[in-house]
Amino acid sequence: MSKAHTHSINPTTELELIQRKRTALQKLVRLTATLNRLLQGLQAVLLTGRQIADIPAKIVEQFQSLGEKLQGHSTDTLKNTLSTTDLRMQSDIKHVLQLTRMDDNELGKHIGGTGTKLVDNLNQNLENYAGEFKKKAQTSIALRMVLKARNIITRALKLPVPEAFLEQQIAALDIRESECKKRIHRDMHSLHNDIDNLLQREDCPDKIRQHLMLIKNSMKKNIQHFELGKQLDEMPIMYESIELSAAPQDVAEVEAESQPPVTATTETTTSVAPEKIQKRSLISRIWFWLKSPMSVKWKDTSGKHMNK
Repeated sequence: MSKAHTHSINPTTELELIQRKRTALQKLVRLTATLNRLLQGLQAVLLTGRQIADIPAKIVEQFQSLGEKLQGHSTDTLKNTLSTTDLRMQSDIKHVLQLTRMDDNELGKHIGGTGTKLVDNLNQNLENYAGEFKKKAQTSIALRMVLKARNIITRALKLPVPEAFLEQQIAALDIRESECKKRIHRDMHSLHNDIDNLLQREDCPDKIRQHLMLIKNSMKKNIQHFELGKQLDEMPIMYESIELSAAPQDVAEVEAESQPPVTATTETTTSVAPEKIQKRSLISRIWFWLKSPMSVKWKDTSGKHMNK
């Protein structure tokens, strides 16, 4: 924004615009942190669908500290906890996959809310829900590790969807998270520049100038936190009080930059290879399952009507 254009705006109005951008940035950070929780949760789910012996040693090491916290419990307690955790996790997988089907714009609308149209029985904060899912999935792996060390055989989790589909969703979430991080980096520096431009204005009142300095110092901490690669969950802006929150229609909504992970396949002809027809059938089943009531299990999607 040029100085001539900036100076045509009242400093108070300019401050309100900065506050709105700051509010939108906080929402973007929370969205990105939620995507990260969903991503790590699904990554852990994928591992629980494999035997512990098949999990790479490097990944096993990452769960050692969590496993150490479980060492003091009896084997029976660990086995019962694993059964309960797996049952809850299997129930949550479908909800999580429904959430990953939302684009960033739609998912961002539910940040801070207590429910969604797609996940109508989500009775807690979306961010907390994603965090709990991640925790359950990672705990399931740690429990299996501890039990294996005690020579107790545990079954791999029976995944409700094909492993290949989970891998697709994980890859798509990873891309979305990376894109959101790029936007966070860009928006933080843009906001920092806006603050500097207003501070340099001769007509900026002292009261606004003092308030801007507080925001600038806060943004500096957030930029340092982000560029050091620290967890977004611990980013200062996640816990800041945001004043002068703009009306929803005035705040720039988070852009949906990524495409849905799986798209409907175009019509096939008799010349399509058999393996492609099989893939299309799989996608159709997944679509049917995600859109169906919770009572519909994955095995119920194999009927002939699904291939129509």
